[in-house]
Amino acid sequence: MDLRCNNLDLTPGGSAAMTAIGTLSARGGVQVLYEPQVTPPALPANFTADVTEGGVAPLTVTFTDRTTGGPEEWCWEFGDGTTSTEQHPVHTYMTAGTRTVCLTVKNACGCDTTVHEDYIHVHAPHPTPVDEFPAGGGGIMVMVCGILGVAGGLLCGEMILHDPRTPCFCKNTAGTDAIVHFLERL
Repeated sequence: MDLRCNNLDLTPGGSAAMTAIGTLSARGGVQVLYEPQVTPPALPANFTADVTEGGVAPLTVTFTDRTTGGPEEWCWEFGDGTTSTEQHPVHTYMTAGTRTVCLTVKNACGCDTTVHEDYIHVHAPHPTPVDEFPAGGGGIMVMVCGILGVAGGLLCGEMILHDPRTPCFCKNTAGTDAIVHFLERL
């Protein structure tokens, strides 16, 4: 008698997948030993990210593996040419763009891959405000105007000298973004 099959519960007329694992000689004949075939558990790859929209580069994203079925290996592709083999990686996107992220998981029973198309949206960083312009010649004369928060009118500032090698973005005295009008080249 095959003791390995004693816990197999078959209803009358039912069936189960079995594999012959050996034979046993007994009085008056041969008995074949069987073992139930175990279907490997499903391994559906799945993941989430803590940030998918509206982040500004450099954007740090924490990915969480949500795969069931006991994965033992992970291969992440972040859509910017970098990869990771960590289960729950943290990745920083350095440039703006929309990224497709891919996760492949494996265990002894198989592997699965999931792809999240256009999953991470990274925006370009805002220009850095310039607090002071260099003194001296070789620049462009500009007048800075910005929107006043409460009154909704314009506040025009003084003529300042702008170094053309730096971005022309500044804050006005009210702390709001400034509109820069180029008047004349010196």
